[in-house]
Amino acid sequence: MRDLSYMLAIPEVTYGTAPVMAAASDTMEIFDYRPEPAIYDEQPRRAARIFPGARAAVMTRGRQRHVFKYDLRGSGTATVPPRWTRFLRASMFGEAVPAADKVDYPLLSSEDGGSLALIGQKDKLRMTPAGVRGNNRFVFEEGQTPYGEADFLGLLPALPTSQAPGAPVYPSEPASEPVSTENTSFAINGFALLLRSFTLDLGMKTSFRSLVGGKRVIFDSNQSGDRRELGGRIVAELPDPAVKSFFQQIDQQTPVSLSFLHGSEEGRRIGIASGQMHLKPISLSDEQGQLMMTADYKLVPIATNIDVVLTTS
Repeated sequence: MRDLSYMLAIPEVTYGTAPVMAAASDTMEIFDYRPEPAIYDEQPRRAARIFPGARAAVMTRGRQRHVFKYDLRGSGTATVPPRWTRFLRASMFGEAVPAADKVDYPLLSSEDGGSLALIGQKDKLRMTPAGVRGNNRFVFEEGQTPYGEADFLGLLPALPTSQAPGAPVYPSEPASEPVSTENTSFAINGFALLLRSFTLDLGMKTSFRSLVGGKRVIFDSNQSGDRRELGGRIVAELPDPAVKSFFQQIDQQTPVSLSFLHGSEEGRRIGIASGQMHLKPISLSDEQGQLMMTADYKLVPIATNIDVVLTTS
């Protein structure tokens, strides 16, 4: 099948109300797009019958799910946010804040501060969810270009339609750079591990909430949807314990610092930092005769909305 997938995305001012979108300013370049165009709860009809067989159902609580990936790259200008960072607004991030030589992405304490409206195009199928919220996960693997994975849930204000693909206008941003010694630096407590891969998962879990008079997508704290699962995984060559050992920090759950920077030059950099990384127990494996460590981690806030510091520059 031809891959004619693309998306338009824009932050909402009022939850569930889609602003006007334009291809020239709102096209998002995505790949591996796997939408679920219409999801329902089924309410079986309960009328008694004198004969056996299946009963019809009423479809209720319609919503949409949109799962896709996108390249992680800079905008080309240190103080201009790359377009993919709009997806952060669906995951309890506030508006981007340009500074002198970078852009900061502040975290929020409530989902009330952010949601997206989308136009999703999959071949001739067009979907227009509003009130979109969900999770983002970032993947950095040596030798590969980095990417993000989105898993979004949205309202179903209108059923999908058949519409010929339009003419998306992709942002003129620099191409993604591969994760490498030249382009990437990574350190825990100032020690530069020999890194195979690094992932950051925002850990957001959504639920569809439907009441008479109002529907919305919420971050469900009963499912650890309020950043309690913020963390990820590190795969790296195990350092000589005589040089650097993390076992004591793991044993005592002593926090360590995280510093990650990807991008070769100004306008192409993505930074991730935390002062409270809690490593989980290490598992070992062999790679080309070298001992490798795999460690999951969580990022714990040091103050309100300082769980992780995300920047582009």
